[in-house]
Amino acid sequence: MAEKKVAGDRFYNYNYTSARWSLTMGLNFVFTIDGDWDEYFYTSLKEEERRPVTARIIPFIRAEIELAAVVGGKFLHFVHTSPLVRDFFLRPELIAVWKQVEALGGEVGVHCHEEELYKAWHYADPVRMAPVIEGLARGLREAGLSPLAYRGGFMTFSPSVIPLLEANNLPLDYSCDPGRYLVKSEQLVSDWRGAPDNFYGLTTRTTAGRAAAASAKCRWESISSSSPCSISGRPAGA
Repeated sequence: MAEKKVAGDRFYNYNYTSARWSLTMGLNFVFTIDGDWDEYFYTSLKEEERRPVTARIIPFIRAEIELAAVVGGKFLHFVHTSPLVRDFFLRPELIAVWKQVEALGGEVGVHCHEEELYKAWHYADPVRMAPVIEGLARGLREAGLSPLAYRGGFMTFSPSVIPLLEANNLPLDYSCDPGRYLVKSEQLVSDWRGAPDNFYGLTTRTTAGRAAAASAKCRWESISSSSPCSISGRPAGA
């Protein structure tokens, strides 16, 4: 995955993976954006100073929409949720922008930063993750949106999340970042060493010794390029 800095401090993340627009499994270059903001990552700031400001966030999103016009509006914005701001991005003024994204051919997805930043990571805890994933997915759908994709904060993933994504009809995972290995405060956060850079299907089997890690190293199964799939590696409808 490559990153390009545009529109001030906004980072746009590019990811080779599948999307709603092509479930025929042809390789696509999909424009994805993590809906985080700079201040979130600055723990030296007071908690209130780390929170997003609507008047500053909306222009960034509109810049995303403008930039995505070069790909026919087909981009995927991952909507942030975290203990710092649980439902901020479900506010009516932001829902209106998400609807504009979908109306122009794009999508919104679920992006969970479930952590005490740089101190504790909860991505492998299904008890903690279940209400977070369900809450954001439900909130977006109740507002008339259609999320189908998930990405963990810091590109984290745990096999324990797979049943939660299935239960919430989020069949596409965008957490995989081949080669990424992230350790913070001596805790494993994300480990995608050896991951495929093509289509993959996650399984609930874990590599020995990694099950308790903050973001356990996942196993994956090769998927035929001629048929759609689910996150568990089974052909769609199986």
